[in-house]
Amino acid sequence: MQESDLISGGIKGAITDPYSEEGLTHARLYYEEIRKFSTDCEKIASNTEFSYDQILMVKNYLFIHIHNLDGELKQFDPCFEIAESWRRLAFDKKNIQLHDILLIRHELKEMELVSKGYSQSEAHTITASLYNYAQASEEFYLKLMDGEKIHPDSHINSGGIQHSIHSCCTH
Repeated sequence: MQESDLISGGIKGAITDPYSEEGLTHARLYYEEIRKFSTDCEKIASNTEFSYDQILMVKNYLFIHIHNLDGELKQFDPCFEIAESWRRLAFDKKNIQLHDILLIRHELKEMELVSKGYSQSEAHTITASLYNYAQASEEFYLKLMDGEKIHPDSHINSGGIQHSIHSCCTH
């Protein structure tokens, strides 16, 4: 599949509940596609204020690298919101949202803290107080759902960290 044949089913395809079965399936499939893309980092760099090297580091961190997550070595779990942010950043410049930019800032800061010896969980908590991608993303999707609550008592394990469903997509 070429980058121009992107999996549809995100916002344009009417998936507004990131935690629906359709949303989770979209995230899993799209993460696999992102891992294969060869020009996405270049496109995101040209669509934002970030350098190619910064975007490549974020891509590797989110989609490629294996992390020590509470003693388990694994990649981050797929997340609909992150998949859609990446899609807009790379291929839908006119619809880039504030939380899409926050994703890049969040991940760059989190990587910096991890490189200084913080655990991934500690780095995420500190970074979320500065660049709260989860909150901004949640607000965006709640507006799309006309303020409906998204599985209010649910939890999901994203990136090896247990989160309430409303903040699952930050690492």
